[in-house]
Amino acid sequence: MKFNFLFALTLCAALIAKAQLPIAYLSKKQSLALGNLSKTAQLVVVIENEKNPGEAALIAAVKQYWKLGTIKYMSGLEFSEKFKENTLDPSKLYLFNNFARNYIINAKKQTIANHYGYYLTNEPRKLINSPNNRLAPPYLYFSGASLYDNKQQPISGFYSLMIKNFNHDIAYCQLKDNFLKRQRNKRKNGVRFFKEEDLNDKTLLLVKEQTKREEKSKKKKRREQNNSPKKKQKFITDDYTKKKVPTVVFPEDIDHALKINDDKVMLYSGGSIYSAKDGSVYCTSRRKDNNVGLITYRVISLGAAVAIIIIIL
Repeated sequence: MKFNFLFALTLCAALIAKAQLPIAYLSKKQSLALGNLSKTAQLVVVIENEKNPGEAALIAAVKQYWKLGTIKYMSGLEFSEKFKENTLDPSKLYLFNNFARNYIINAKKQTIANHYGYYLTNEPRKLINSPNNRLAPPYLYFSGASLYDNKQQPISGFYSLMIKNFNHDIAYCQLKDNFLKRQRNKRKNGVRFFKEEDLNDKTLLLVKEQTKREEKSKKKKRREQNNSPKKKQKFITDDYTKKKVPTVVFPEDIDHALKINDDKVMLYSGGSIYSAKDGSVYCTSRRKDNNVGLITYRVISLGAAVAIIIIIL
């Protein structure tokens, strides 16, 4: 599944020039609560099987890129039992995924934690049962779409990107000054940009699994082939970069760019483009599901529907 957001944020010139992904889908209150909690909270990483390649990649990424406090590892079984008993300590931050185990009791109930990926929050049970962001505890999310290749082998570089991003965003939430001024919004093609002008001199990396194969056209005569214009290959990142052609690389190159903190490299994952240097987000298609515009639209639609029914009756 994809975490299909439609909005993101761009910074005021007076603010620190860093991406603000948390407030793309969290409120100011939630973001500050996450920052305050993280100053003393221990990170609890839920592990199903440390011998599993994906789990090993997660552990290695946490050890290398988490810089904001102590780390503890908890088995998936223990986490699941405490989740059901509602005995998880809310003073800690839990990093867990929703594909190793199914935590949603009522399958018919749509919640914000239905999206495939990793979540970081201090109240996993409340998050799992929250129908929208407004009712959810403070949390961070990273899409699982890029974590594995076509052969279901983990791509360690994207695990590293996830932890680097979580570390950056929580550090951002810890600074109250980042939330003092109102944000300006700038959208294009359903994408909201933080620093659009900075994308021009960057190199965007995609691994083979993130590209689509071009369909081979039927054989034509040589003259027709020479005269017909070649179709440009479409990339998943076209709407983010004004058709900037990405560089297709091996999975190991993603990991290398993160290790050397390359500030000229961008990485794509789950609807967002990240900086390889610090894991911050340049632009994203994520949105708040409780934004004022959407609420206004729903109210107007409901009022119109009621008016039509009254007229008919």
